[in-house]
Amino acid sequence: MCPKVLFPPILLCAAFACAPTETPQQLPGAVQRTDKDSFGIITCSEATADKTCVTHRSIIGVSMGSSGAGQVGLTHPELFDSIGMLGVPMVDWVFMLREIKQGYLGGFCDRETILANMASINDPNGPAFCGPFQGTEELVPGKIIEPPQDFNHWYRWIDAGRGGSFGRNKLRESFQDISLAFGNALYYNPESPYYPPHVPMNFRDRPDAERCATPYKIPGLKNKEWNPDGTYDTIAFCDTRTNSGEFDPTKPSEIAFEMLLAVDYNGNGIRDFAEPIITTVSERFEDVGTDPNDVYNSRTNPKGKKGNWLWEEGEPYEDTGLDGVAGTGDFGEGNGKFDWNPNILHYFDLNPRHLIERMPEGHLKRMNIYADAGIRDFLVSVGGTNWMFGALQGRVGKALAKDYVDFPSLPGGKPEYDVLDVDMSPAGIGRHAYVRYGNPDATETEIQQGDGHHVGTPTQIINRFLTGMNFIQSRMYDADRTRNDDEFTSDLIQPKTFRSAALNGDRKYGIVLPPGYDDPANVNHRYPVMYFLHGQGQESEQLLASGILFYGFMAGSTRFETQRRGESDWAKFIIVFPDSTCREGDCASGNFNSNHLGIDGNGPKFQDSLYELVAHVESTYRTAIPVEIPIEDAP
Repeated sequence: MCPKVLFPPILLCAAFACAPTETPQQLPGAVQRTDKDSFGIITCSEATADKTCVTHRSIIGVSMGSSGAGQVGLTHPELFDSIGMLGVPMVDWVFMLREIKQGYLGGFCDRETILANMASINDPNGPAFCGPFQGTEELVPGKIIEPPQDFNHWYRWIDAGRGGSFGRNKLRESFQDISLAFGNALYYNPESPYYPPHVPMNFRDRPDAERCATPYKIPGLKNKEWNPDGTYDTIAFCDTRTNSGEFDPTKPSEIAFEMLLAVDYNGNGIRDFAEPIITTVSERFEDVGTDPNDVYNSRTNPKGKKGNWLWEEGEPYEDTGLDGVAGTGDFGEGNGKFDWNPNILHYFDLNPRHLIERMPEGHLKRMNIYADAGIRDFLVSVGGTNWMFGALQGRVGKALAKDYVDFPSLPGGKPEYDVLDVDMSPAGIGRHAYVRYGNPDATETEIQQGDGHHVGTPTQIINRFLTGMNFIQSRMYDADRTRNDDEFTSDLIQPKTFRSAALNGDRKYGIVLPPGYDDPANVNHRYPVMYFLHGQGQESEQLLASGILFYGFMAGSTRFETQRRGESDWAKFIIVFPDSTCREGDCASGNFNSNHLGIDGNGPKFQDSLYELVAHVESTYRTAIPVEIPIEDAP
């Protein structure tokens, strides 16, 4: 019998009574590609009316790796056939920046209210603080609503299914790592893409104890909402190091929140509970669109302009610069055009949603996109993924880009979900697919177990990995699905390193080679490759351990009809787990798979290193070569 793979536990037969593996030949009409990019990777041409191109490469990621997969894959669609984005709101930076500005940094009363109640400036229940922003994004109609939160109360929901503590200190690290990677979206400093304006370039050289004891003060910094006359000092403040999401004014402010500024109304050098955070994302504008009826909705009107959190030509704006105060001469003031904080434009350049909207038609035609997000995710991943997938539906239509609520709703799915039951064909699940996992009608017990949370319940974790990977492998061209009777050996799952010129050092990765790879009979056989990016705080070795599970699906099947045909459940492919950890001094817990702007605009090139890894894998292992094929042969 061929292997039955369960997780947990994993059961694998030592030897399979299966037919020997045969090497499939290149199909008639396929023409190998030879054009290479600057990294030496063979690229694909755009699809036309009569032909398309197959790279035999895919990229998928989870959490931080989800936005990385979208960013890396969609920036260079000529390098990939399929992209999987599992569970993070950063697949649309417009939505994520909206969440940061009004949620994570929101909740403050207007200036007049704060100044009228200075006696209660540090009272969590006093009138100087107005409290959580009430979310407005409806994620699953009638079921899940965007959670309320503010700067003093970061939403984390329950522990089960969250995938980590994600306390206040860890989330602060995440915001800082994002700013090191992409730039500080909240401020513009011509000296540094990371620090707020006027903060010195050597600010990090001072230890936190010193920076918190004697915070850096910026006198006279004007801001329309919080300090229009420059009366009060602005400070590079410190925050409490709590494991919850709460700012606790009874705890010492002991960790520098080095990429934010607060107004110090009472002059004590501490950001007290009700003292606000300054943000300068763009010049002020009215998000009214050009037609009052053209209201943005990610599901029903993804091309709408009113309320889309983007400035559109014709919308009213104040040409008073980023600080909103006339006469300061800050960036953008009086130049006769609308201005974003320049750092925002870097986010937009790498934004998966914008990359989909800008992708050449010929590459979009050959691309397969899969996404998921939990309906109770504390990061509101469904919101960001709704906005991203809405843009895709706006381009290709809902017949090609289909969305679902929970796994059993997939075509062929059953209440007792089995990934192998799903019709993964473009006519079934869709050319592109998006699953909002989590049961909208879950019982209280199921909810308390983490149903629909950031990673979900243990069963949802497995279903997420297997469904995304099954979607991608089902689109592999000229796939080898012959059963294999080779005994599994650990040599096929290995941690490795390669030399990265972009980072001037060795980088780790893990690799899973498919059944039969080492068989002398397959010496000329080449395999497609799937790159799987891990989440923040993880390492490549942690995902590498799952390789034995995926190996089993490639080796055989427990299903009678599949066994009778001498086939395995999945195609055989190489899995590569790049390592997306930080080097010391570069960031804290995740590099976000980006070429970092860093402190001075010249940070480490982690994204270039990923492309170097692709080139290394293709020069080291027997990977399938990109081909142009007749359009009717497209998978």
